[in-house]
Amino acid sequence: MKNKKTKNIKFFKIKKVLLFALITLIFLFSIKMLFALEFNCSVSIGNIIKSIHIEHIPINTIYGLNSNITFTIDIMSDIDIKKATIFYKYSEEAEFKSRDFDDLNKLEETTINAYKGNVIITDSELNKIGDFEYYIEVEDETGLKHIWNLKNASNPQKVAIISDLGEIIITPEGGVYPLYGTNGNILLSLNVPSDAVSTPTKVTITQKELSSDKYFNGNNPAVAYEFLPSLEFKKPIIMDFRYLDANNDNKVDNLDREVDSADNLRAYLLEGDKWELIGGKIDKLEKNVSFKTTHLSVYALFYTKLDKAAYRPKYRIFTPNGDGINDKILFNNLDNEKLTLKFFDINGRKVRELKEAPYEWNGRDASGRLVESGLYIYQFKVKIDEKDQYVNGTVALAK
Repeated sequence: MKNKKTKNIKFFKIKKVLLFALITLIFLFSIKMLFALEFNCSVSIGNIIKSIHIEHIPINTIYGLNSNITFTIDIMSDIDIKKATIFYKYSEEAEFKSRDFDDLNKLEETTINAYKGNVIITDSELNKIGDFEYYIEVEDETGLKHIWNLKNASNPQKVAIISDLGEIIITPEGGVYPLYGTNGNILLSLNVPSDAVSTPTKVTITQKELSSDKYFNGNNPAVAYEFLPSLEFKKPIIMDFRYLDANNDNKVDNLDREVDSADNLRAYLLEGDKWELIGGKIDKLEKNVSFKTTHLSVYALFYTKLDKAAYRPKYRIFTPNGDGINDKILFNNLDNEKLTLKFFDINGRKVRELKEAPYEWNGRDASGRLVESGLYIYQFKVKIDEKDQYVNGTVALAK
């Protein structure tokens, strides 16, 4: 009797263990289905059960603005698919916008139909830091709609659009330091020569959102970045800032107003509350602006049309007497230009020629001798409105 009772107790315990294991498996399977990156559903047509398999890799974070974000979808289905649609908005907005996967392609003609599609949400819509959300809906040939991963208007996929773009560590060996965006595209890069820093230095980069009162001449920036700390380099470095031109029409996509071309994008440095023109060279094939600098701070690309006055020296009189005050003639916005700057005396004799930056004259001729006091004529050629134009003027040297 005692042995029988003991056996019953053991059997009861085994049943409890098995029941617990079964419940655990069901729970784990449910969790797996809930958080899967794909979703399967079925539809009945007549007495035939048709299945649809929707796959999409969710986007959880978007790093910075000024990027077009591509959403992709893969569909396997026993039934023809009419269309797939993405619904999206910022969290604080009331209504979802929508866009069809207009390049949804049927990949193969088999019993199982395979579809693949992409849709691009442009930078003009992803235009501020904040919380973004979306869901995807697929409509089959019967008009029945299916959702991906149980996401819908009341339970959308959440995306954080953040200003922190990451960090780089600049070493004394130098090199090219790229920073990548959400889709793997290069947002910017720093080309640092060797020995520009003495020790490895960590630099953090953030997307700078500017209020309208910080715009330059009423123009919003194509891009704006802040670099911390405000590092001084021993040698000039080259920065490359990429701008957006998705349809390759040589116009910047995310400016508030229509501009004639990207040729007039210029780099600016924020000094206090004032933007100082740096200039730069535009590569329309790579869609970036390159410029030289010797320190890290806040930089932006603004649309600016320059005239001849923008390149003339800040002061016309200089006194190269070695006191450290006004010892050189400094020219505006030439450091990122490739040109030849010539100086002549009033008799037309060339006294000095500068072929590379920095474009500044200390009053000495080619042999290093200080020239006489008097008026001197300068001349150089730059591209203005896509035409080569000469800039001439005079400066006065007083010993």
